[in-house]
Amino acid sequence: MTWAPRQRFTVRRALHWVAGGIVAAQMATMVGLVTFNGIKRRGRRPYRFPTAPTEPLKVSGHQVEIFAFGRDLYAAMIADIESAQHTVYLETFIWKNDEVGRHFRQALVEAAARGVKVYAMWDTFANLVVDPRFFRQLEGVQVRAQPLVTPSWIPTLRNLGRDHRKLLIVDSKVAYIGGYNIGSLYADRWRDTHARITGPAVGELESVFVDMWNQRPKGALIPRRNQPVLPTPGVRYWDTAFAVHRNSPRMAVYPIRNMYLEAIDRASERIWMTQGYLIPDDDVVAALHQAASRGVDVRIVIPAESNHVIADWLSRGYYDRLLH
Repeated sequence: MTWAPRQRFTVRRALHWVAGGIVAAQMATMVGLVTFNGIKRRGRRPYRFPTAPTEPLKVSGHQVEIFAFGRDLYAAMIADIESAQHTVYLETFIWKNDEVGRHFRQALVEAAARGVKVYAMWDTFANLVVDPRFFRQLEGVQVRAQPLVTPSWIPTLRNLGRDHRKLLIVDSKVAYIGGYNIGSLYADRWRDTHARITGPAVGELESVFVDMWNQRPKGALIPRRNQPVLPTPGVRYWDTAFAVHRNSPRMAVYPIRNMYLEAIDRASERIWMTQGYLIPDDDVVAALHQAASRGVDVRIVIPAESNHVIADWLSRGYYDRLLH
């Protein structure tokens, strides 16, 4: 008869088991909530919301068009891709394999076939459920999928940060930026905001894309052959009335939050916001309260139900704090 050595109890081992149990319970809860929410919404008719045609605005030497209806936005983006003569830079978080997603893929492939230099980036985590064959059919397009996790012994915000940007820059002349991902869901059932911009700031948005492309962190899924380094636009642009700022999770730099706080603190007449997921921190809540107390008209538009039930539940926890 043989005896297996008895494992000695340690506090560290106990903590590992407790931590693992907590994570497993959280994951099970999240999966359960998402599954229940999907069943509840099955067969429900999509919500409709009022829309209006875009009207070009003149802002500090730029022409800006604001889109709040996905189908109109996608038509404009595709038209600009189809008219491209030199370069197309596309960066997105979600790129669905559906009618809209395939339309974008076809437009990019056709642009590359006529000699346009086309570059596309997307986030791996956001597209885990997308068939990899969908992206393999981007023939002639230089592609990069942001890695799921950048290899590191210690997980940090820098190696776990996701690429949530949605950018399209065509021929260094036209740029799109905003909240819309690429997919049929967002074409007519999703209220978000996107902008089409022409003017000097397009070069700054092009720099944002180029810098991200040229970073190439460890684990980035880039083809081994034909890995071009994109040239940085020569002339940088800065205007306090029309400035381009960027977050960079891999560098632990987040200036956009501070921009929001400063704008809220400086507001004297109104603060009108639209948010897909409203989960503000204490500083933002306090700043909004202070603005309202000094007579600023504060309004926030959020979806009654977004595509993330957990985000909806978290968001509702702030309603009482914001309304009182």
